[in-house]
Formats: sequence, structure tokens, C-alpha cells
Amino acid sequence: TQPRSGIFRQALRQVYGFLFAPRLLMRRKVGASGLMAMSALLFWQAGMICAFGASLSTQNLRCEYLENPLGIDSVHPRLSWELHSTGRGQEQAGYEILVASSLANLADDRGDLWNSGKVVSGRSTQIPYAGETLHSGEKVYWKVRVWNQDGTASRYSAAATWEMGLLVPQDWRPARWIARNLDQ
Repeated sequence: TQPRSGIFRQALRQVYGFLFAPRLLMRRKVGASGLMAMSALLFWQAGMICAFGASLSTQNLRCEYLENPLGIDSVHPRLSWELHSTGRGQEQAGYEILVASSLANLADDRGDLWNSGKVVSGRSTQIPYAGETLHSGEKVYWKVRVWNQDGTASRYSAAATWEMGLLVPQDWRPARWIARNLDQ
């Protein structure tokens, strides 16, 4: 893989091949003012490509600060994610969280446990789960997508999970502890 600057330079070379070939410039006898004008045009177009080609995505989904945790003991766990952008000046203006009981439901974009709908907010941390009641030992799957300040939606993130712990004392009842028999 090439660094992004190398790929960018290669694409511009295909469009403006003569700009990156100094020998050709010398043969064409372009003056200093012409060179400055071409440079200004090049940088303006490069800026436009970066501005309009930028995308926002979500990564590193977390539940209670952990990746795919087991044994969550809160009935309203807090969800978080990190934003990544390919361009400058991108910010989150909204989000949508889907939480499903199965990976198949999540893949079909069905949040059968919770669909937050589009929430207009720049928050990406400490979002409390506000869906169906979760039960002890239940495994849930979730993903998120965000909107940028221009109203463009990202793709959904990769799926993440969390598994509920034992929430009520009755769930511990069948447990037998290993201990020394003190009756003997």
C-alpha cells in the first residue's frame, strides 16, 4: 500500500501529468507567474478533493468502557465510540444506535431491543441504553452510525456485543461454593 500522499500525487499526475515533471515544464517555458497560477489551481483543487471526499466513521465501540464485555451488571449500560475522518473539519452532528438480540437482526438493520432513531447530538460517550429490559446472561449485539455537520450519514459500524451478568440474587441460587466441610 502506498501512503495517502503518494496515492494523491499519483492521481494528480494522471490528471495534471506535466505539473510533476519539471523537465516538461522547462521545455514548455512556463514563466514564474504561470507556474504560480498552476500551483494555486492545484492546491485549490486538492483542497476541494479533501473537503468533499472526507468521510466520517465510527470505530472502537465500547460498553461501560470495555470492548465486547461479559458480565455487565447495569440494566442501562453506557455506550461509546470513537470518530474517525478522512478529512479535516468533520464533526458528529447526530447518531443512531441499533441494539439487537441476534447478529442476524443486526445485519438486517433491525434493532429489536432498541433503535434510538436519529438523535441530533455531538455526544459519542456515555450514551445510556434505553431499550427493552435486559435479562441476566443475555447477549446483545449493537452498532452505530453517525451524521456529519453537512447531514451526510456514515455507514454502520462493525457489530459489537455485550453480555449481561447475573442481575438478581435468585440467579445465584443454584450456585454451589467450594468450601471445606466444617461439620466433620
